[in-house]
Amino acid sequence: MYNSMFAFTSPGMKFDKNFKGNRGPPVLRLQGQPCHRIGSMLPKPGEPPKFAQLYIYDTDNEIHNRIESCGNNKEIDAHVVAQLGAMLDEHNVLAKGFRMARDRLREGNVKDLKLRLINDRKTDGRIYNLPTVSEVAALIVGDVDEGETRDIIVQEQSGKLERISEFHPSYLGYQYPLIFPYGEDGFRRGTLHKELPNVPITKRNRLTIMDWLAFRIQTRKHEGQTLINSRRLFQQFLVDGFTMMEAERLSWVRNNQSTLRVGKYQKLHNKQGSEQKTGKRVVLPSSFVGSKRYMDQLYFDAEIPNPETQRDLYHLVKKHMIHGPCGITNKSSPCMTDKNCCSKFFPKKNQPKTIVDKDGYPVYRRRSNGYTIEKSGQTMDNRHVVPYNPFLLLKYQAHINMEWCNQCTSIKYLFKYINKGFDRITASISRSNAKTDDIDEVKEYIDCRYVSPSEACWRIFGFSIHGRKPAVERLYYHLEGEHSVYFQDYENIDDVLLKPSVTESMFTSWMLANQKYREARTLTYGQFVSKFVYHKKKEWRPRKRGYTIGRLIWVPPSTGELYYFRMMLTVVKGPTCYNDIMKVGDEQYVSYRDACFAMGFLEDDRVYINAIKEAKDWGSGHFLRKLFVIMLLSNSMNRPKHVWDETKCWLSDGILYNQRLIANNRELELTEEEIDNLTLIEIQKCLEANRKSLTDFKPIPFPKEYVTAQLGNRMIYDEKNYDVHQQRIEFQTLFQKLTASSGIASLLLPGGRTAHSKFKIPVPTLEKATCDIHYNDDRAGLLRETKLIIWDEAPMAHRFCFEALDTTLKDVMSEYNNSDKPFGGKVIVFGGDFRQILLVVPRGSRSDIVHASINSSKI
Repeated sequence: MYNSMFAFTSPGMKFDKNFKGNRGPPVLRLQGQPCHRIGSMLPKPGEPPKFAQLYIYDTDNEIHNRIESCGNNKEIDAHVVAQLGAMLDEHNVLAKGFRMARDRLREGNVKDLKLRLINDRKTDGRIYNLPTVSEVAALIVGDVDEGETRDIIVQEQSGKLERISEFHPSYLGYQYPLIFPYGEDGFRRGTLHKELPNVPITKRNRLTIMDWLAFRIQTRKHEGQTLINSRRLFQQFLVDGFTMMEAERLSWVRNNQSTLRVGKYQKLHNKQGSEQKTGKRVVLPSSFVGSKRYMDQLYFDAEIPNPETQRDLYHLVKKHMIHGPCGITNKSSPCMTDKNCCSKFFPKKNQPKTIVDKDGYPVYRRRSNGYTIEKSGQTMDNRHVVPYNPFLLLKYQAHINMEWCNQCTSIKYLFKYINKGFDRITASISRSNAKTDDIDEVKEYIDCRYVSPSEACWRIFGFSIHGRKPAVERLYYHLEGEHSVYFQDYENIDDVLLKPSVTESMFTSWMLANQKYREARTLTYGQFVSKFVYHKKKEWRPRKRGYTIGRLIWVPPSTGELYYFRMMLTVVKGPTCYNDIMKVGDEQYVSYRDACFAMGFLEDDRVYINAIKEAKDWGSGHFLRKLFVIMLLSNSMNRPKHVWDETKCWLSDGILYNQRLIANNRELELTEEEIDNLTLIEIQKCLEANRKSLTDFKPIPFPKEYVTAQLGNRMIYDEKNYDVHQQRIEFQTLFQKLTASSGIASLLLPGGRTAHSKFKIPVPTLEKATCDIHYNDDRAGLLRETKLIIWDEAPMAHRFCFEALDTTLKDVMSEYNNSDKPFGGKVIVFGGDFRQILLVVPRGSRSDIVHASINSSKI
């Protein structure tokens, strides 16, 4: 209370002071975003002074004004206020800066006076953290000259608020004058751990906000304990510090990841010497911070311990692990639902022994052994005990809910708490005069993040927030020349390819290690991590301690050779090159698919051969080729080239006849090779109509003298391949009959596509996702030629889909850096009706659905 009275800035939050009637120690509850703002030097006419204005305006009645700013709280001692004000005037350099502005304004001969709160510091932040008045503030008359972008210019009198950057050295000093009574600087950017000449400042050798905060909140001998003993003010400081730490992390993401691109090594190699932008825009998620934390036991109980032989454990269970009382005896309990039932289903039933129910969940033993506990005037037995671990309960003496994960499906229950992100609160906004019986089907929701002081302190110290044992390492792999290369927008492709690290990867380093270590040649790729460790220098070294399980990243069968490549990696031991992975015994195969077939991993494709053989008796050659294309698109054939070799005599039916008609020569004869090539051309045309190519189904041969590049961008040709006059007639006919729009109708149109298919939107679509469109591919060329995009049934799509397209179009429509225009400047018309069915969020509440809709998007 006294601190807020002398604070220079508003915290940007509201304080919940209603603690009466609640159990537990008093805590600080804040509502809103921690965002420090400062107003003008003088309040607007008729308004009372606030925060920094109290140092300048009507200082003759300053004590009264300060008490009034806190709501005339009767617990405030005016004498204490006077003493604190005198102390700050004498010692606090921030207060002296505002007093300087007060004296200048009192002179009355200066117009358009401004106060600059200076950000830059010239001294070493490790030694000199107490600035002088001239370092923190400066008076300016007239126009503002150029200065540091984080300098705050305080106007003489205006109704505007200026936000103070989290990286301003006095960010905390302005908000917590009683914690920083001298106006000391808080965190300074660019402070080195150790002074080294001619060394650039990087993240590794400079002080971070996390380092500074962790140092400040430690308890040390021979140092003042003002901060630690500040009670709720200390809790506010922790939450404020944590938001500063998050701001620093988000600042890095915002300033560095916007220019990141990724491309395959082989494609980049083919682009050498080109100045054109290449690759695909990629937005990397922030790293997950945390280290290991181990559980000592996996023993669970759900019973009251013996009060005679386990007295300490008995009292801890009584204090921390008893649910309720709730139910009829306490309908106001937080666990009670509208139907006057416990949402946690307490009290449980008595159970003689622990069993697993039909759904696979454990039902813990709860015997009726006569042990009871008195709580809030109610007698509680084993039916009210929350499952606990005796060892952890005795060690931490706190409520720790334990569950036994006894099946593989329980993993999602366990890991949803790790992967769900930070805690959130969804607030529903309703009118104050609305009747409680009114049911509003569509409400307005605000999605908020919840940060507690305990979590802020835990994260500042960098403690782990989850632990797993044994460690599981995801093993990356790629086909030859297909590994991803990350680079910046401004980097030249030739310079990128000259980097030694570009040609190396975790997988290629594994094959090099197989050449170097004899033991490595006895292990598969998945087994390799149990004996070797991958270092940042892109090399594998023998493991000295610990145990790790390797897991090869899963890929679907539609990835073709990569899918069979992964299959071979599960059995091949110690390969030193890619050809070794395609070798079975002494036989060298030309594809990983053939190698898998030789290993017996794949079934015979006789069923597909028989299907074409049966259809040849009643189907035309054109039908047989379309049937073969359908088989290719299904990705169900294990050896498509083998099927082609066995059926090409039937698939070529009618090819020679058509060529005789074209040549007007019934005597025309073609070689078998020429007929096969013409058949492949017809198959290629059918595949192109489905946005595929024979190159996607290697090792089926590609037709000779059929170069797609010579035909231009076929995607653009397909979009423009229509009769304008005929389309106008159809439009007039359909418009007269139009009654409603349908997303299914678009799929019935020739060439109709869903948004995910047309824009290559990933499934599932996650936050920060991008479309799988490279800067220089045909789909990007189509988007550049597009004048208008109409997206029907937009309310039924997740907002992440629109944001992914927005990110991709900003990249595709720019030559160097990203475009600043929404959707890269493309005109997009969204259609749909919010009164119809919205998108589906699995197991999501109404607020989850609203937050996932296009209305909640940042665009």
